[in-house]
Amino acid sequence: MVLLKLLLDQSKLKSQEDKIASGETASLADANFRFAENSSYLTVNGTWLNSGSDVFSGFNVGTASSEINGTGIIKNGGEITFNNDSINVDIQNTIPLEESDGTIIVTGSGRSLEVNSTITGGTVVVEDSSGMGGTGSLVDLAALKLFDGSSISVSSAEVVGTITLNGSSEILSSLDLTDAALEKDPQASSGDLNIKDGGVVLIGNDTSLDDFSNGRFLLNNGGEVRIGSGETFDLGDFSENNASIREQQSGGTINILGSATIGAYRDFSGLGNNTLSTTINGSGNFSSAGSLSLSGDTVNIQFANLNTGTLQINSGTTTFNADVTSSGTIDIEGTFATNETLTNTGDIDIYQDGDLTGNGRVTNNGGHVTLHSGASMSVASFDNFGGMLDFSHGDATISGGTLDITGGELYADDNCDCMTF
Repeated sequence: MVLLKLLLDQSKLKSQEDKIASGETASLADANFRFAENSSYLTVNGTWLNSGSDVFSGFNVGTASSEINGTGIIKNGGEITFNNDSINVDIQNTIPLEESDGTIIVTGSGRSLEVNSTITGGTVVVEDSSGMGGTGSLVDLAALKLFDGSSISVSSAEVVGTITLNGSSEILSSLDLTDAALEKDPQASSGDLNIKDGGVVLIGNDTSLDDFSNGRFLLNNGGEVRIGSGETFDLGDFSENNASIREQQSGGTINILGSATIGAYRDFSGLGNNTLSTTINGSGNFSSAGSLSLSGDTVNIQFANLNTGTLQINSGTTTFNADVTSSGTIDIEGTFATNETLTNTGDIDIYQDGDLTGNGRVTNNGGHVTLHSGASMSVASFDNFGGMLDFSHGDATISGGTLDITGGELYADDNCDCMTF
């Protein structure tokens, strides 16, 4: 292999176009190599080789913009810095023969690197207030380091090693973390993935939150956290590692295509802290043996609240548009609206100002439903099959629909004032 080292002077660079011809291999790692202050173009039809000891910062020149085109490839085992540039040539960000992984650094302000090709492997660093956009992809990254104010809006990004957060970063496209370990820089005050405007973060079996203490997924309008088909994830891992999924705006989504669980004695409470609305969708499985808190949200996937589980409905109206089965505990302090079937074999407590309502059916199959003082129930159909309807804690209201209590028990205390039907 012939190695051509291009030592281009400033006068040639100002001609605005340089080429690595087909069949040629060139290194541009000369310390004095810089692109001009005006727009420049590099055509790579051969191979640009940036070896493990090579550091190239020739694109990082003031506000100059450079465009890299061609039919060749960039092989990087060293370091390349981009600033206000466009890359339309694939980058192999590792050189196996040298056993060296490369590093791509994105610096500057705003969307400072357009990627319309594929960057494979190695490390990508997006510095403060910098961004990566374009129609290209980041594939099999060993490391992704995101600093405060950074953004990712390439077509897709995949991390199979570690993603490190130093501050808050916007995710505006697909970020696959199903095989990644999340890490919050211990020196940083925050470590947030701000998911919005079409951004999707995928998590699954091998997503690790072990070093993500105080890290957060922030759901905004148009943002999505997805558990992919064939993947399983315990949402209780967030609280177990002092991390969370939280709502920053209404209009976010948790999409369960695989299996989402909450383990026994674990909790998933980030959606229950306010009345912002998140939608839980999916064609997969959703179950909890721990604690799930919701407030003002919409659930469009079947949900199973298991024996040791607690479903907490806080303020606002949380709507279930799919079947719910519960052998654990449901505590209602806000409004639980069921539009399909709620089958209860456990305990349901409706507290003061709480309401169990909706166009669906409640089947109390050997369970215990308690209406506390000031509670109300207004479902389309309530069937008490061997269960107990308890209004021994003060005045409560049942209105609308059909109440079938022929197969169960009513329980009232001597001091109970009344139940209003």
